Amino acid sequence: MQLTTKALMLVGVASFVMGMVVRKEFGSGDTNEAPCPVISRPPPPSHSSPPPPPPPKVKASPDPSPEANRKNEENTKTHEPWNHPDDVVMGLARYEHDFSASPSWPDAMKMFVGTLRHVGYKGRIVMFVHPLMTSDSPPANLLATKKYLLSKNVEIIGVETAPCQFPFKPVDIHQEIRKLCSADYPMLQLEWARFAIGRDWLKKNPTTGWSLMTDVRDTFFQRTPFADLGPPTGNQTFVYEEYYGDPTRTIATGKKIGIDTSHWFAKMATKCYGKDNYEAYKGKPMLCSGQILGTGTGSVKMLDGYIDEMRANGKKNPTCVPPELPDQTLLNYMVYHNQLDITPVPYGKGAIMTIGGACTSNTGKKGLRDQLDFDGDGYILDSRGKRVPVVHQWDRCGNWMELWIRKFVASFGELPLGARWERMASAVNNGIADSVPVVKADLSSNNWVECAAENETCKCSTSVSPLFCKPTTPPPQVRFGSVKIDKWEAVDLSGKQQDVSCLNENSGGLFKDPAPGKHKICQCKRSL
Repeated sequence: MQLTTKALMLVGVASFVMGMVVRKEFGSGDTNEAPCPVISRPPPPSHSSPPPPPPPKVKASPDPSPEANRKNEENTKTHEPWNHPDDVVMGLARYEHDFSASPSWPDAMKMFVGTLRHVGYKGRIVMFVHPLMTSDSPPANLLATKKYLLSKNVEIIGVETAPCQFPFKPVDIHQEIRKLCSADYPMLQLEWARFAIGRDWLKKNPTTGWSLMTDVRDTFFQRTPFADLGPPTGNQTFVYEEYYGDPTRTIATGKKIGIDTSHWFAKMATKCYGKDNYEAYKGKPMLCSGQILGTGTGSVKMLDGYIDEMRANGKKNPTCVPPELPDQTLLNYMVYHNQLDITPVPYGKGAIMTIGGACTSNTGKKGLRDQLDFDGDGYILDSRGKRVPVVHQWDRCGNWMELWIRKFVASFGELPLGARWERMASAVNNGIADSVPVVKADLSSNNWVECAAENETCKCSTSVSPLFCKPTTPPPQVRFGSVKIDKWEAVDLSGKQQDVSCLNENSGGLFKDPAPGKHKICQCKRSL
């Protein structure tokens, strides 16, 4: 195949899916940013200082893996820190439009690329992007990101897509990454084709350094990614276990935190390969397909075997291709059946930590942090007490994690913290909230959208929604309260001044205080 400007970086759908369900990689707009100004905003506090202290340290969890006594081949020697211009980090960021989740993908790019360059990484960064970004005149929503990437010496390569050409009809799904195929591989959906495109890039650009194919949106760097690996030799290739859980730690339901191949996501292999083949590795640590790290030759060799199986499956039936057989499901099946030349690395003992399972309870609640260890500056530590170079699936950890990352990136001037996150930081620093409050718009909650934080001015127009600039039906309503405990005091603004101070009545406002001592905001009600 000829890979001109077409290729694909690892968006790690598998990695997205692995943690729970399918993550939204392609979306239609970020509802967190307000296009209409909020007036009377006080100057934001400085964010030049280091992030606030992390939660209290927790003793590192013992490795519960049934194979914990095996040698970790990635870290058996002591080396000088490795950081070479011939190293390569590549990933998929094929976004034409923004998605609704936070962070927005332009912000996610700065969290990924910004932290990678900030820690001193000297190697190549290759981003496989929407072909519109590589055009001479990209649309406005892509132009700024293109300029940013080029300023960081990032190589951008457009990825063309085409309708898939299977001898059967695959299960319908609206996710672009699982619905469209690569123009170069019409029997591989993007979720799978990204591995082929990344491999082809490595074949055309042989490297004597290390290679990392990785997810982008939920990954950031605390040290250079290959610092502890030493010089690359032979065909070394590594895949990383997710958090397997600690049997001594439980949550309220009595079930362990962590993820293994008993999870339904791994069990999906049953449909294509049969129950007995799945049962052979049920209960083992879940391996994350979001990152494949290896030497150039080792990565190509491993990916050849992986892609050959994908292409063979494309000739079978719908249960053997996405969405019925995601890339991570296939990876675990092949590794545990010894069909790939790759070494699994136990959680917390290598260059990468996939922390989603450590931040998510068995009931799906996100935002946990007692399964992680931190140093005095808030960096996440591995099992050796060192800052882990690569942190993956940080978005499963909730707003407290995103606040820390934003403060980290803002500390070296890459991404302004912004008024919303300044308010969150202020709430936490002042002890108003035990954890970071959620202040983004909630479109599913009776159409209430944020217009101001406490002590600011909310403008609920009879003609325009203050957050979305869309018509509303008079009379407008505004409410004051706490998102965290869902307590509100609402006021009908019919016949009243439309500029409302977001204050309780004891401070001169219109509202009774529905949540004393809690971080509060104001919301306007909009019509659909």
